[in-house]
Amino acid sequence: MTRFLAGIAAVAVVLVGWAAPASAHASLEGSSPTAGAVLAEPPGQIELTYDEPVEVSLGAVRVYDSNAERVDRGNVDHDGDAVTQAVEPDLADGSYVVTWRVVSEDGHPIHGAFTFQVGDVATGDTDALARRLLAADGGSEAVGVLYAFVRFALFAGLVLLVGAASFCLVAWPEGLGRPGVRRLLWWAWGAATAATVVSVGVHGAYVGALPLADAVDVDVVSSVFDTRYGRTALLRLVLLVVAGTALLAGGRTDERDAPVATVPRVALGVLGVALLVTLGLSGHAATGDLPALALPADVVHLAAVGLWFGGLVVVLSVLLPTGDPAVLARVVPRFSSVAFASVAALVVTGVFQSWRQAGSLDALTDTTYGNLLLVKLALFAVMVGFGYLGRRWVQRGYRGDADTEAADDDEVVAGYRRSIRVETVLGVAILAVTALLVNAQPARSALAQPYTAELTAGELLIDVAIDPAKAGPAEVHVYTLTPTGAVADVEDLTLELSLPARDLGPLEIPLERAGPGHFSAYDVEIPLPGDWTLEVHALVDDFTEVEATDTLSVRGR
Repeated sequence: MTRFLAGIAAVAVVLVGWAAPASAHASLEGSSPTAGAVLAEPPGQIELTYDEPVEVSLGAVRVYDSNAERVDRGNVDHDGDAVTQAVEPDLADGSYVVTWRVVSEDGHPIHGAFTFQVGDVATGDTDALARRLLAADGGSEAVGVLYAFVRFALFAGLVLLVGAASFCLVAWPEGLGRPGVRRLLWWAWGAATAATVVSVGVHGAYVGALPLADAVDVDVVSSVFDTRYGRTALLRLVLLVVAGTALLAGGRTDERDAPVATVPRVALGVLGVALLVTLGLSGHAATGDLPALALPADVVHLAAVGLWFGGLVVVLSVLLPTGDPAVLARVVPRFSSVAFASVAALVVTGVFQSWRQAGSLDALTDTTYGNLLLVKLALFAVMVGFGYLGRRWVQRGYRGDADTEAADDDEVVAGYRRSIRVETVLGVAILAVTALLVNAQPARSALAQPYTAELTAGELLIDVAIDPAKAGPAEVHVYTLTPTGAVADVEDLTLELSLPARDLGPLEIPLERAGPGHFSAYDVEIPLPGDWTLEVHALVDDFTEVEATDTLSVRGR
């Protein structure tokens, strides 16, 4: 059994180690000044607006001059999706860089940078400075990997704790008094509790782009408790203390059904649901569309996973080794029924969650979240297949009612054990992928991300932004800059789109001058998805025209 559990852990390590870094979840929707703006007068503050409420206690907005000297002052003001940072009064003419790092509602960090200019004279290569500052704000890879492992330990421990206890309550009440079951529950409780405690500091270092050593910094840890993630972790710790007390109370007697009698079933059920709710409150279920439906669906989904996976572990590690024919004949068919009901609940809630977070087939193939979801679905399908084989073994070996002894057939028991082992490994793999899904940007959000590119046309840099990069209406902004990042005003600028695969175009985008070196167009209709050829033509002066070409990948609606 030790070698088997070590193999399960190895599966989890490989899956969680793969793709540990997370993507952004919210995105910057607007700013004042806008990116690339040339201002006649210096701004008194920097205003940022996001597409969903954000948290700033672990983030920052910083403003630098072209010499990388800070010119912001005071603390950040924050109200929902709006963040404001004051700057030094009467900024001198020149170029400036704004860097920002905030935390989205579901606890994931997002960051970015942009430049603006005061007056007509640019100073220094602020684009290069912005890239350097942004790269330095990327965070530690070691922290990202550790954060992913902690999330997995939290998911696995909590799901196993609630699932194994629930399985015993439903299918094997006297099993709660078995030493093997109690050890399993204590191990799961310890993993969930330790992961919750460790996750607070690691979360602070992760979202703040801090080194691993800062995970134990008092200021970092205390700042986490000002966020949704920290408050949820504190609630979870309180509930785990209650769960630990219930385990202790159930262990004070030698009677096998004492835990059920000591702590009422309803109270245990409410406690289990509350623990599972804490996972949803700090993840995708509590944000985005339809949270009133998403959170209950998430709890049902996790409960079904727990019943199935917890039942598998209990059956494999405690029930089968007993070799008691009467107990096997009574409990194994019950577990088969529990697993079947769990699969039904997983299918219903899984379809809803997939639709809510993906919404289209393109989202499954074109995003990291969608790819992970496909991996999870594939593992689930294989697990269901082995579950079906296990059910066949049960039907073959345990045909009677609860009082009928198990068939005295070693082949049946051996076959059932093999099926259960494979299901357990697959269950661990699914939990690992689920931990990665929680850390990934939902597919709907990923597909809504804009197209951005910095193109080179002769001595001119052309920044193009198309938001969103999918078929339908979009907003287009084009900025022209010098190689040092200063605004370069041009006589005229045109942008054309062609879709070679459909022999469509070129379609000219009706750009209008929005300011020096800034052209824009609103409600631009991109008719079809596909790989479009984007061509920008800039008339620098009466005698000089330059152009740049790029591929614009447009997603479906």
